[in-house]
Amino acid sequence: MSINSNLKRKSTRKVGRPNSGAVTAEFAASLALILPMVLMILYASYEVAVALMIFNALDHSAHIAAMALSKAYGCDASCAVSSAKQQQVLSNITFNNIVVNPNQFAVTFPNNPPAASWKNGNSNVPIVTVACTYASGQFGLPLFPSPDPLQLGKLFKLQATASAYLEGF
Repeated sequence: MSINSNLKRKSTRKVGRPNSGAVTAEFAASLALILPMVLMILYASYEVAVALMIFNALDHSAHIAAMALSKAYGCDASCAVSSAKQQQVLSNITFNNIVVNPNQFAVTFPNNPPAASWKNGNSNVPIVTVACTYASGQFGLPLFPSPDPLQLGKLFKLQATASAYLEGF
């Protein structure tokens, strides 16, 4: 046996385990840093998705309310000045845990609806405008966001607006 072959044999042998557990410690440290950030991003994404769902429900409800009030005005023009008749129409419009009370709607009718005119493609047909509001914790609505560690629920308010041409013109 030559001297070179003995050196080669000794160099391929492991002397000990100096790095045992280093990978596990690094993984635990990186997990401790990254996991809270990932969880916060997931929570924030979920809350944004819920806020978008609430806004879409408000928008849909405002459109339905505007169309219903437009049709009610076509049957009875006193609907424009009678809040009791408006409340009666709006009480039928609900959306589970988002639109639960007719007081969430704000209705704007024109003061004196002008006569309709369709000359030259320009129209001055009056419109009814309805705003639907979600205010966290009001009107019997659930708190949003929930849980609310930063107490943002008091500040959270969404509103959607829709308009419809008055019928009967």
